[in-house]
Amino acid sequence: MLPPTEDAFKHHVLRAKFQTNIWCQSHITKPAAEDPVGNGWFWNDESGLQPTLFKQELAPAEVRDITIFSVGTKTVQLLGHVRVFLLNSVA
Repeated sequence: MLPPTEDAFKHHVLRAKFQTNIWCQSHITKPAAEDPVGNGWFWNDESGLQPTLFKQELAPAEVRDITIFSVGTKTVQLLGHVRVFLLNSVA
């Protein structure tokens, strides 16, 4: 499965390249150590090394502005900044 955006794909490729570099040096006794931070990874003080999944918006503003979700017994459709309440068709 492909990542959802080009930005997520870029970070996935960086992590794959980093891992491939480790495998390609597996026959070397003391391989050159590359820093994973910036190669698809970032350092979180609370949980340590974490993968960078994306840095840009997941969806363009045009897509985000037209969103439908359910609130209690009503379905809400967001059109820009206008909320339109519809009959609930979602169980």
